[in-house]
Amino acid sequence: MRRLLLIMMLVFMAAATLAQVDQDRRFVKITHTSDKTIAVDSLGQEWYYDNETGEFVTPEEYRDSSRRQYGHDDENDISSEDDLVLPPETRCTVVHVGDIIELGEVVVGFDERIEGSVSAKNVIVKGLVTENVVALGTVTVENHAEVRGDVIASEINKEPGGRILGRKKIIPDVGFVPSVPSGGTVFEALLLTGFFAFICVITIALVPNRLNRIVARVEQGAVSSFFWGILVWFCVLPLFVLLIITIVGIPIAILVYPFVLIAAIVLGYVAVALFIGGKVSPYFNWQDKSMYIKGLLGVCAIAALRVLWSVFDTVGATGLDNFFMVIYIVVVSIAITIGIGAVVASKFGASPKPAGPTYMGMPPDAPRPAPPVKPPPPPKSEPAPPMVEAPPPPVPPPVPKSGNATDEGENPSNK
Repeated sequence: MRRLLLIMMLVFMAAATLAQVDQDRRFVKITHTSDKTIAVDSLGQEWYYDNETGEFVTPEEYRDSSRRQYGHDDENDISSEDDLVLPPETRCTVVHVGDIIELGEVVVGFDERIEGSVSAKNVIVKGLVTENVVALGTVTVENHAEVRGDVIASEINKEPGGRILGRKKIIPDVGFVPSVPSGGTVFEALLLTGFFAFICVITIALVPNRLNRIVARVEQGAVSSFFWGILVWFCVLPLFVLLIITIVGIPIAILVYPFVLIAAIVLGYVAVALFIGGKVSPYFNWQDKSMYIKGLLGVCAIAALRVLWSVFDTVGATGLDNFFMVIYIVVVSIAITIGIGAVVASKFGASPKPAGPTYMGMPPDAPRPAPPVKPPPPPKSEPAPPMVEAPPPPVPPPVPKSGNATDEGENPSNK
């Protein structure tokens, strides 16, 4: 019994030693030829790279795999149509020295050799990468492609003819990663400019007076309008949530709120285009032109950055492409923020109302007419004295009757 236990202990110790030796094994030399890749470990044993499994195997396993892959029994008679394609170290004549780091997708061309590492959201290898390939999304190693370093990604796709000489490590998927937007073609940029010009013309035709008031608000204070716009952007989502949680506000949040927000953005963009067009028009002696000309001039001034971005993106000038992309995004963001702030500050360009009480329909700062002067009241008349009847006329005394004498005025003929 003791002997049996001792033998078992020796067997376990030997197995542990062999496992430790196998774990500590490292490749000290890797040789690439036109048809195979051979590695030598620290113990001096040779290993062959198997294209089918993507791992280094022993010479015996490599020969068995080659026979199964190509359907030959003779290990010295291994040939296929793939032999017509040159190996990567011979085929890849376009050499890029240095690491490549992108937020979008990177494609290593069929005849391209990257002397460095590649880091991006997604990587497609058709040529040769001498160092590691790291991706937050997917790494695809196509047929006749080769990666001599490690491949680290959330998903690794290797075609049967591709080679990954380093380790393969799967990382958790981090979800959506925003990529750098493309400038598109010049035709797309011009088409987008025409669409904005059409929106500008229609808006000017519908609400010219409101646009004039909004532009006046921008001219009075572009900085204050910008901060008003920042406040609006911060309030968009909370206001929507506030409407949703109330039963009465649900129809407003779904039917009215989006249209109000779109209308504010359109009015703000057109107002800023009119403002920019008004500033640029003196250089063309167009300061007396109509609102339509100034609006189209402002739209073209903003779209010029977009067109330049597309031009440099088309010709492959990465530095200028990224520069005009940043400038265009910043300019458009500031313009829309100032515009929507001016729209809200001016109450969508509504007619101004007096701030206080009015006097007979006039604003409080208008000169008021002098109040009418009341005529002085008439003087009070004293009561008239009572009327006294005039005394009767005096009665003449009676004249004595006499036959001889006569009054002076008596006519004797009357007797």
